[in-house]
Amino acid sequence: MKDKYNKGFTLIELLVVIAIIGILAGISFFGIQGVFENSRDTQRKSDIKQYQTALESYANKNNGFYKGRPNTERASSILCGDLGLSNCPEDPNYDPITGTPTYNFQTDGTAGVNNATKYVIWAILEDPVSPTTFSVVCSNGAVGTISSRTISGGVCPLTSSNCAGPGEACGPAGGGIDCCSGTCMGDICSAEAGGAETD
Repeated sequence: MKDKYNKGFTLIELLVVIAIIGILAGISFFGIQGVFENSRDTQRKSDIKQYQTALESYANKNNGFYKGRPNTERASSILCGDLGLSNCPEDPNYDPITGTPTYNFQTDGTAGVNNATKYVIWAILEDPVSPTTFSVVCSNGAVGTISSRTISGGVCPLTSSNCAGPGEACGPAGGGIDCCSGTCMGDICSAEAGGAETD
């Protein structure tokens, strides 16, 4: 004779399955969150390199000079206007209500005059959260990260202590450090541009 009460799962079995599903969902959520942060940081680095390319193109058309912007300015408004660009990248987390975060830039020279010879473009990165980290691109070709924003007069804040020179370790092998110039190839900086200038 069959037991008429043994037709489904017990309450304990259901609770165990629900707990396991909850744990797996929690683990995957936090894992995916890190992937999204890394993706947005990669987008930020790409965006400020696009601004660098546009600035260099502008300088090539203006006797090697950039438009002077000695105060910190928002790249998507002031820089795009100076360069005559119609479609300018904005930080992936940009909130129009608060107006943050933004890509910023600064040059030397006189405001609004084509006499600047240096610039710095930077973006706030999400990873690591603390200390606040900035991805920086400089007119001398240096690319890297800094943990304090001490930018003045368009002078590149990158030094050999926060970016890797030719032949030095970069990327994951170098603790996440970018190359001052050149390209990170096989965890070693190439010597394409011969290293960063220090001002």
